[in-house]
Amino acid sequence: MELKLKPILFACFLFVAASSPIALGDSNDDLVDPVIVATAREQVSSDRMHVAVLAMAFSPDGKTFVSTSATDPTIYFRKMPAGQLVAQVKARGKGVRKIEFTRDGHRMVAFGDEIAVWDVKERKIISHWRLRGYATSYALSPDGTIVAIGQNASLLDRTGILELRDAQNGRLLWESGVPNYAAMGGLSLAGIALNTLAPGGWILAPHALGQAITVAVKENGQSVRGIEFPSEGDFVASAVQSSSRSANQHLRVWKTSNGSLVTTHLLSGATSVESIAMLPASDQATVLMGCDSFDLPDGKQRIIAGPRPLMAALSNPRRMLAQGNCGPAVIDPQSSKTLFTLLDESGQSPVLAVISPDGTCVAGSDLSGKITFWSTSRATVAAVHRLPVLRCQLILDRTAYLPGESVEWRCRLTNVSDKPVPVYASTKSPDQSAITLRLRSLGRLRIARPSPHPINIGSPTMVAPGASIELRFVSPALGVIAAGQGETYRMDSQSSADIAYVEYDPPTGAPPEAGARMISQPLQLLRDPGPAFSHPVYSDWIKSTDGAIAVRLHLDSALFSGNGNVFVHGEIRNDADHPVTIRVPEDDLYASMRVEGPAGVAPPAKPFSRFPRFITLQPGATSPLYGIVDADRFPQSAGLGQFEIRYAFHSFGGKGSSNLWTGDIAVPPLRYWRVDHLSDAPAEALGPGQESSASAGK
Repeated sequence: MELKLKPILFACFLFVAASSPIALGDSNDDLVDPVIVATAREQVSSDRMHVAVLAMAFSPDGKTFVSTSATDPTIYFRKMPAGQLVAQVKARGKGVRKIEFTRDGHRMVAFGDEIAVWDVKERKIISHWRLRGYATSYALSPDGTIVAIGQNASLLDRTGILELRDAQNGRLLWESGVPNYAAMGGLSLAGIALNTLAPGGWILAPHALGQAITVAVKENGQSVRGIEFPSEGDFVASAVQSSSRSANQHLRVWKTSNGSLVTTHLLSGATSVESIAMLPASDQATVLMGCDSFDLPDGKQRIIAGPRPLMAALSNPRRMLAQGNCGPAVIDPQSSKTLFTLLDESGQSPVLAVISPDGTCVAGSDLSGKITFWSTSRATVAAVHRLPVLRCQLILDRTAYLPGESVEWRCRLTNVSDKPVPVYASTKSPDQSAITLRLRSLGRLRIARPSPHPINIGSPTMVAPGASIELRFVSPALGVIAAGQGETYRMDSQSSADIAYVEYDPPTGAPPEAGARMISQPLQLLRDPGPAFSHPVYSDWIKSTDGAIAVRLHLDSALFSGNGNVFVHGEIRNDADHPVTIRVPEDDLYASMRVEGPAGVAPPAKPFSRFPRFITLQPGATSPLYGIVDADRFPQSAGLGQFEIRYAFHSFGGKGSSNLWTGDIAVPPLRYWRVDHLSDAPAEALGPGQESSASAGK
C-alpha cells in the first residue's frame, strides 16, 4: 500500500531583542505561535501541600491580573502585559478560592472563608463578612450589587444553604436551605450563579423589577456538576451526574423566568463534565475533543460541556480554553483547531489556566506557585521586547505508531527576522546540532540514554531572513527513537502516550544574536500494539439447535502488531426458562479454538479436560471465557497478514455429569490482521477516525 505522507508540524518562536521581525505566516496583529511574555512566582511557604495558585482573573480590559490561593490570604495585583507586580495586599480570612470582576472592572469580589468586595483602583476593601459554614460555590451578579453563596453548614443544621447578600455592606437579603432535603441525600450543591459563569445546583434569575427570585434544581439523588447562563439570561444549562459512582450524565436546559425544563440531552460520558461554556451559535461549529455541544432553544448561543479548563474568551468567539491532546490549549471552537498548547519554559503544562477577554493572553500556574503568561498579540509581545526572530517546528509524518515501527522526526528552524541569524544546526550532521527531542510521559520527562561517544556541537550556520534549515533524525534501530546529540530513547513493546517537543539550546559561548534556549509546541506521540487504532470485533449470539444455550465471542481489536498478543473473550448464556448445566467453557477454551493464518491452521493448544468441571446457569445467566492467542500456544498465529479465530463450544458427558446439556455450537470465524507498520493496516481494521492518523493523508 503506497503511503503519501502529509507531515504534521508543531512550532514555537525563539525570541531575542529585534527591531523589525518578519514573523512569517502571521498577521499584522497576531503571531502564529504564543510567546512567553512574563513569568511570576507567588510567595508560598515551603510546607504548602496544596495548589499554590488557586484563583486567577483578568480584568475586563485585560490590563490588570490578580491571583491568590486558598492557603494564603494575599492578593497579588499585576500590570499586564509584563506581569509586573504593582501591589500585594492581605485579604480577609485564611485564603481566597475565587476572584470575579464586575463587568465595568471597577470592583472585584474575593471569595473564601470570608467574602470581600474590593475597589480595584484603590486596592481597598469596601466591605467584607465571614461565612457561616464551608462555602462550595460563589457568584457575583453582572452589575456587582449582589453576592450569591452556596455553602454547607454543620451536620446538625441544614446541609445546603443559599445566601444572597448586598455586595456593598454584606447585609443578608435572602436565605434558604435545600428544599426537600430528606429526598435529596445525593444532591451536591456544587455551585450557584447570578446570570454569570459558575458551576452549581441552583438556578437564580433577576426579577424584572430587580428583586432576586430563586428556582431550585430538584435532582433527587443527583449531582449538578456545572451550570451556565447565556448572555441574555433567558435560559440556563445544568450538567447533572446521576451519582458519584455513575457515568450517566445529562445536560438540561431550563427557562430562567419560571424554572421549567425546556430540553434534556444525554451526554456522551466519555469524560466527566466539570464545566460549561457558552458561545455564539455558528454554522461552522464542531464538537471539541471530550466535550458535548448543543444549541440553545433560541438558536442564538451554543452550549459546550466538558472537562476543565473550559473557558470562552468573552469578546473573541474564535478563542477559548479547553483540554487538548497535550494538555490545556487555546482552541478555535468553530473549527476545533488547536491554535496552541500551553507549555511553560520547562515543558510542563499548567494545572490552572485563565484566558483574557480578547483571547490573546493566557495565564497558567503550576504547583510551585509559578505563573506563566503567554501572548499572541504582536503589540503585547513588542511592548516587552520579545518579538520572535526564529521559529522552530517539530515535524512528524504521523503521530500514531505500532511498537515495532521506526519513528522518524524532523526539526525546521526558520529565520523570521530581517537579519541573518546564526543557527547551531547542520543538515549534514544532525547529531552535532543544538537540538534535542524531549518526551514526557505521565508528567515526567523520559530519560534518554547518553551517546556512547562524545558529541560536540558544530559551528553555527548563518540563516538568511525568511530562509529555513531542516534536520532529519532517523531511528537507529527498532524500538529506538533518536533524541539528538547522539542520545536515544529505548521504547518497550507496551502501549505509551508521550508528549513530544523539540528543545533548541545554543551552546555556552554562543553570540547573543543566536538567542537562548527554547522549546517547540508539543504533540502527542501514541504507540500501541493495535487496539488503540482499531475497533472490537464481535460475533452474533449463536444459539444451539434446541435454543437453550447461546454463545458469543469477541476480540478487543481487529488489528495487532506482528508480535502482539491477541486477547479473546466469550460468553455462554442460558436462554432456557430453567437451569442448565454445562461444562465450564473456560477449561476447554484452547481445545475448542482454531487459529488460521498465512502459515495454515494451528492445531488446538490443549486437549479437552479429562476431569471436567461443570457449572449450572440460571435462566439468563452467563459464564465467561477468556484466553490469549500467542506464538507459544499457536505457532501458526505468528507472522503478518490476515488471520481468523474459529471457536466451537462442546459440552459432553463425564464423571458426575448428570442432567448435563450436551451439544455443539460453532461461532462464525472472527477476522483480524497483524502488521508491522500502521500504514499497512487495511481500512476495515482501523477504528473510526483512525485512517488519517494511520496513513497521514494517503
